[in-house]
Amino acid sequence: PDLIYRVQKGLRLGVFGDFRARHEEGSQIFPDEGTLALGVHGEWDTRDKLINTRRGDFFQLELSREAKDGAFSQVKLDLRRFVRLKRDWTWANRLMAGTSLGQPSYLFRYSLGGLDLLRGYKSNRFRGREYFVFQEELRWIWTRWLSLNSSVDIGGIRDEAYHQLKASVQVGLRVGLPPDWGQKMRVDVGVGADQMTAQVQFGEVF
Repeated sequence: PDLIYRVQKGLRLGVFGDFRARHEEGSQIFPDEGTLALGVHGEWDTRDKLINTRRGDFFQLELSREAKDGAFSQVKLDLRRFVRLKRDWTWANRLMAGTSLGQPSYLFRYSLGGLDLLRGYKSNRFRGREYFVFQEELRWIWTRWLSLNSSVDIGGIRDEAYHQLKASVQVGLRVGLPPDWGQKMRVDVGVGADQMTAQVQFGEVF
């Protein structure tokens, strides 16, 4: 849950709680967990619209700390910029990064791969206590209800030291849904160095 307030046009500040739990029957690789983190949230948003953004910026910063005994703290950054190149073309840029002070629990470790970050790899393919990802995406709006996207994700994740950068490329369709055709169903195919994914989801990645 969170409490986010609009301070002025484009600026929102607030606090949040993040509770994560898991329970595994039988033999366990990782222990059961129930961990609560509390934090503060700030964002600056000048996007022309939240869905199918064509221009503007979105900057978000979150600071959090494990609530029980302060075993770890985390900082997360999300920077997005959208540039309208032509009437039907949008260039979308994103940098996401996070770091941990102390040792985060299993559920609070960062992961790359899956639906949002390094989409050419399967979910949780890479895990660590610190990460960054650059995403560049070109969007062509063909009709009101159909658009084509191509994108590249480049990033890294680590516990001790960064090694080889990971990269994936994606192509996909965005299909508008009635009644207003604004909300999108996305169909993506992603290719990484040694994996390939095909995914169907709703909404944009960013």
